[in-house]
Amino acid sequence: MRLVEVTLQHQPRHSDAVSCVAWVTPDELYSCGADHQLLCWNVPSGETSKVADLPADVFPLEMHVRPRSGVQGGNAEAEIIFLITADDGKFHLVNRKGHVEKSVAAHQGAALTSRWNHDGSSFLTGGEDGLVKFWTRSGMLRFSLSKSSGFVYSAAWSPESDAVLYTSGTALVIEPLTANTKPKQWEAHEALVLKVAWNPNTGLIVSWGGDKRYKVWDRDGRQLYTSAPLYPNITALAWAADGQLFVMGSYNAIRLCDKNGWCHSQHQPACGSLFNLAWSNDGTGSLFAGAGENGHVFVARVIEKWAATPKDEVRLHSCTRIEDPTEDVDFHYLVEKRNDLVRKYACQESEEGKWILFFKTAKFFSAWKHACSLYRTGKLEGVTHMYASTSRANPRTNDNRDMQVILFKCGPYNDQDLMLRYGRNIVELLRYTNATGHIPYKTDKQSESGTRATGCKKNHLYMLPVAQRWSEYEQTGRHSFWSRDREIFNPECENWRQKQTRSDLESWRSAGNNM
Repeated sequence: MRLVEVTLQHQPRHSDAVSCVAWVTPDELYSCGADHQLLCWNVPSGETSKVADLPADVFPLEMHVRPRSGVQGGNAEAEIIFLITADDGKFHLVNRKGHVEKSVAAHQGAALTSRWNHDGSSFLTGGEDGLVKFWTRSGMLRFSLSKSSGFVYSAAWSPESDAVLYTSGTALVIEPLTANTKPKQWEAHEALVLKVAWNPNTGLIVSWGGDKRYKVWDRDGRQLYTSAPLYPNITALAWAADGQLFVMGSYNAIRLCDKNGWCHSQHQPACGSLFNLAWSNDGTGSLFAGAGENGHVFVARVIEKWAATPKDEVRLHSCTRIEDPTEDVDFHYLVEKRNDLVRKYACQESEEGKWILFFKTAKFFSAWKHACSLYRTGKLEGVTHMYASTSRANPRTNDNRDMQVILFKCGPYNDQDLMLRYGRNIVELLRYTNATGHIPYKTDKQSESGTRATGCKKNHLYMLPVAQRWSEYEQTGRHSFWSRDREIFNPECENWRQKQTRSDLESWRSAGNNM
């Protein structure tokens, strides 16, 4: 999937930074910021109108719209309520016409976060005083939670609105609102947790911390995904209503991710730091808006979304196209590359080679995601970068759509023991199996020449045995498949298919190399 139709007007409608955006209907978007203006945007027509000027001492930090279920009777125009928190510690209840119905001094220091619960019957606020407070719909204080270990930068309601999630230093805390229930707390990041969102549909949590990483959790605090460090800092994040996607914003950048944490698309709107992101309530999970530091408000649309099936998730137009590349090469492959790993395992370009692993198309996407996760966390020793085959036709193959390939680049190819060690590590971490029981290692020169140029049916430098069945990984001690014969290039006779001798076999299967 990717972002298109990122609508950004030539001139900003706000004269200062925009800190908040919120959808009232699928066609109406409201924004406010440091210029104290509350603006209404008609998304289909692109027209903007000024609703009201907020009081001069109100500098909004966050704005949230009461869910429609919370509107009861009366004039709907007046009843739809914005909850706005400000840097002076107050929250403000504002109707759709821009009239401030109530202002309350809620926190000492800035009121950093606020959220209506899912039925609109109450709301919470959190601030620099370390308190999380709960309020009735009319703005009367119900109770406060005990003071946390630091600022409450962000908070969210549970899917059932019976618990609240909030940041506390480097930890995340889930505080149940029922009596005699203990809170759940876990260390989430290596630095302060700055942003958190909890999806009511899937129950998944995404967080961002000062350690430059975003993480995905389940509601029990089990980590499902952690990213590599990102620069610049994430300043906003939000879940789509259906829980299939979330979006993050930073300086002049948007990252669109799926619920598993994988980034599928990036875009660079010229709007400075993104202070707020909000998804449309149209139910499609394909439209969201953002608030920019330079006064811009943009609207972005998602296309090429996948269809979820019980077995796996594939793209609608092609199940063999792999997502989330570092680079999209023009003809046959996508590339996953991290510069720090390229530098760490650097070798002469003429000495590069790759381990070649084939996967059935039905399992290809999950294998690519797993490989990317291992690579990004530095677990694939020796691998400088990876290629994944795409749905584009490759004239050098028979175009067999039932099998796809991932290439793991590593070198130098003339260091046999090292290349075999790298290959065994890849196989072990991926728990790779195939029917042939072997995987090949090729040099780049061999790949360029092709099989026909060598006059041999097999054109590889090394051949490493792998499991043919999952049961082989369950055996205790050394895996039996490591002891199978391997083929290896013998430079002296220039035969690409000469078998290893027994002494060759034992030299790399020494005590130091046992699995």
